[in-house]
Amino acid sequence: LRPAVAVRTTLVQEVLPSQALTLLSASGYVVADRKSAVASRLTGRLVELSVEEGSRLRRGEVIARLDRREAEAACERARRQLEAEMRRRVQLEAELTEAERDYGRKRALGARGTIAQGTLDQAEARSRALSAAVEASSASILAARAALREAEIVLEDTVIRAPFDAVVLTKNA
Repeated sequence: LRPAVAVRTTLVQEVLPSQALTLLSASGYVVADRKSAVASRLTGRLVELSVEEGSRLRRGEVIARLDRREAEAACERARRQLEAEMRRRVQLEAELTEAERDYGRKRALGARGTIAQGTLDQAEARSRALSAAVEASSASILAARAALREAEIVLEDTVIRAPFDAVVLTKNA
């Protein structure tokens, strides 16, 4: 008995707040700015893998670790070799000091004519030989330091780190 109410129908859509602010809508796909296949320079047994597909990484973050026992042993061997070369040099320097003193004394005696020329020549040769051995020892120390640095680099390479901030796409381990 009341008058009929006029009803207007319309289509209902769910609108998210972000859609209300959208200026442009387009379809397509996302392409990474940078892509990297991260791998170790070394071969070895993988002892730790700390990422999953979709993991977010920061630059320098540890991705994986390889067995480092051999690399640690090589470092220790290189340290011991360097230590031995340095001790050898100390020994050679002490012998050189003694040989130079001996040569100086024999040269003074030779100037007075109280020593045979052969004895003076032997003292001079010993002094020169020890001087050359000290120089060779210096080169051996440099080589041992380089071998130690090389072993330390190999040890560092057992830890695989993220080269930049990224997201893990695939894990092939």
